[in-house]
Amino acid sequence: MMPPRDRCNLGGTGKDRGFTLIELMIVIAILGILAVISFAWLSSSLTSAYEITIKHDLQNFIRVEESNFLDNLPFSGSIGQSIRNDGSSSNFTLEDFKPSEGVSITVISGNPLNPYDPADPYKVQVTHVKIETIYEYNFVTKTILEK
Repeated sequence: MMPPRDRCNLGGTGKDRGFTLIELMIVIAILGILAVISFAWLSSSLTSAYEITIKHDLQNFIRVEESNFLDNLPFSGSIGQSIRNDGSSSNFTLEDFKPSEGVSITVISGNPLNPYDPADPYKVQVTHVKIETIYEYNFVTKTILEK
């Protein structure tokens, strides 16, 4: 009758042989590399999602402001005022618009009564609390710049 096999025998031969320390270190290194690659991909994906959210909110803000202006209403915010959903309070509101969570839209120039004045165009900056990217929109040139 054969004695029972020792499950902790790392130095055995044949079927009884376990993993060596080098083999375990190689597997751990490969798993570490895969984790770093996955984290970088996830981080990039999250940044892209926040940028898409910023641009979507900016487009909706533009649509609502221009629609209100066509109805003979002035633009809603003055220089330095913000409409936000990032934990801070807003300085102005729009009836048909609320920013997504983490987004802030701040008026940086222009006159709300004459937003299309080429000498003093109405401009806004859009940010998200989770990323450092800032977008600026000029209502005269209708351009979005990344800052």
